[in-house]
Amino acid sequence: MTVDKHDPGRWNEPSGVRARGTVLVFPGRGESSAAYWRFGARLAADAYRVIVVEDDAAANSELEGAVRPVVAVGADGGVYRAVDFAARHDVDAVIVAGVPVGGETDALVAEIASRTACPAHIDVLARDGAAARAIDSVLTLGDLLAAPATLGSDIPVLAIHGAADPVSPVDAAIEVYRELGATQVTIIAGGLHDVLSDVSHRTVAATVVIFLERLRVGADLPVIARDLALEQAR
Repeated sequence: MTVDKHDPGRWNEPSGVRARGTVLVFPGRGESSAAYWRFGARLAADAYRVIVVEDDAAANSELEGAVRPVVAVGADGGVYRAVDFAARHDVDAVIVAGVPVGGETDALVAEIASRTACPAHIDVLARDGAAARAIDSVLTLGDLLAAPATLGSDIPVLAIHGAADPVSPVDAAIEVYRELGATQVTIIAGGLHDVLSDVSHRTVAATVVIFLERLRVGADLPVIARDLALEQAR
């Protein structure tokens, strides 16, 4: 599979392999699809079709004929866009990461060092100008924070957050994820704000794929793999 990591926007399942689902990514403040090239490529390698959508209209157009399950993914300010979209459309699950929690967030987002420690992702952010553009989206984020959408209890929600996120302190973020109806909250040790693309991006992608595979079995996320040794130790 050939991927243009600078501005792909869409990652399809490998040729000859049937797609296992559709993942619609709502980018964070100031970001373009370039920030998600690695996340998209990893999920696509496991036959999940990944599409970065800039707004509701683009996301809605992708729903027609989409391979189920359809999952809305939001990072940073995209968290609220993904949740809002899922509340109003036929979406099977939501994945949220790096939710902004207010306070000094707007000033901190402009600093690349607060977003990632991964050299490859630093290079993407510096070239793409995402960190600098993020400040321009403050008012939009404020509107979303003031009136968050409510998801139905039947929609599974996976939250992923960096334990060392200086933009959104983890304890405050967990409270927001609970308010958004998260059914699973995964904390990444040492992770910074752009947790989908940070140093532990492989672990994050694996966590997402396991969630997607369980979702394919059922909305109640049946367990596929059990740790028998851990169960016996309890």
